[in-house]
Amino acid sequence: MMAKHLRSDSVVRQLAHLVPRLYNKLLPVPCFLCGVETADGPLCPDCMADLPEISHQCPLCAIPMQSDTICGDCLKNPPPQQKSISLFTYQEPVDRCISAFKYHRHLGFASLFADLLAKKVQHDYPLATLVPVPLHPIKIRLRGFNQSQEIAKRLSHHLSLPLNPHCLVRSRNTPAQSQLTAKRADKISEMHSAATVRRQTA
Repeated sequence: MMAKHLRSDSVVRQLAHLVPRLYNKLLPVPCFLCGVETADGPLCPDCMADLPEISHQCPLCAIPMQSDTICGDCLKNPPPQQKSISLFTYQEPVDRCISAFKYHRHLGFASLFADLLAKKVQHDYPLATLVPVPLHPIKIRLRGFNQSQEIAKRLSHHLSLPLNPHCLVRSRNTPAQSQLTAKRADKISEMHSAATVRRQTA
């Protein structure tokens, strides 16, 4: 019975991954940034090529660097995580893409970000399971979805990894990162203890 349930769940995940791609192939949509018709996601190849990709970054906090070495801040105050990954620097037009995804339900960006993350992690980062960062219930009601979980679902399919969306619980509501100051320390401080491990119940 359990094996049948697991197979059924796997089929559902595969369909959820393939249906949007088939839809885009049959009905091309305009690129979110320039308006040119594209059949491969929310951005056309030219706009994808223009995104400010991070070539080198600190392996602990993912801040852009000249080489893949640990930054001075992480050397002085090592963070709790062992690895961090960033795809792009947070600037135009990446900020517009993220805003469209989070606040205007452009869910095609979930697939795009998952595709790009999968290419980065599949060889270099051994992973056991994926745990999306939870949203506070107030934000879930406002947005209707958790953007982190949407990416994690697609990444789970790419990497054939289990997804555990119930491991963490949001313990307090925090301001949107875009509303905070540009100081990295302020953003880290605001997120401190914002999520906790869910207690196991008998």
